[in-house]
Amino acid sequence: MFGETPSHSQDKMEELLTLTRDNNRMLHSMHRKMIMGQVMSVIYWIIIIGASGWSYYLLQPYIEKYMATFQSAMKMMGDLQESTAKASANIPSLSPEVQKLLEKVR
Repeated sequence: MFGETPSHSQDKMEELLTLTRDNNRMLHSMHRKMIMGQVMSVIYWIIIIGASGWSYYLLQPYIEKYMATFQSAMKMMGDLQESTAKASANIPSLSPEVQKLLEKVR
């Protein structure tokens, strides 16, 4: 540095200035891309959660209808098991094979 000419030193300073500007441009670009990535991630999750909520809202009447049907079927199964239990208790004179079959149905 002590033995350098002023023009050589000036060239080094200009090169350093050019590299610094390029570096600054790249850093700003990276920062901008990072912010856009975060924004896009938030938008993505808003769409996913919104679509889930909208789907539930759209399908809710059908879900409730099928749940009511399922509960009705389960109640009927319970009633059937209860009636078979009463029937087998009222008929003690059945053969052991028939009683075993009724036990399996329960």
